[in-house]
Amino acid sequence: MDAAGDVAERIFDEEDANLQEVRDQSQEFKEELDQKSEVSERNLGRVSDATAPLEGREVIDEAREIKEGFLEDLEMLREFRDRVAEVLDRDEEVRAELHRVREGGEQ
Repeated sequence: MDAAGDVAERIFDEEDANLQEVRDQSQEFKEELDQKSEVSERNLGRVSDATAPLEGREVIDEAREIKEGFLEDLEMLREFRDRVAEVLDRDEEVRAELHRVREGGEQ
């Protein structure tokens, strides 16, 4: 029985390490998305500021298209960031459950 417990503990430890690695990578990805979102928001502000004094229909239309592109990019980044946050939350729940199961098995 001790051998089975040792094997189970080793497997739990390995899975816990794997989950931590995935969590770390997900956290890094979320931070990158946050940074890109901030850059896109600043760029959107710059485009908005730059288009205010422009004259000429073609220039204004082109600037509007660029602005719309930034808005779409921002929305996509927000959706990715939200999905990563959900994955991180779910990961935390799974890790907590894994630890509860592990602690329950050690008693």
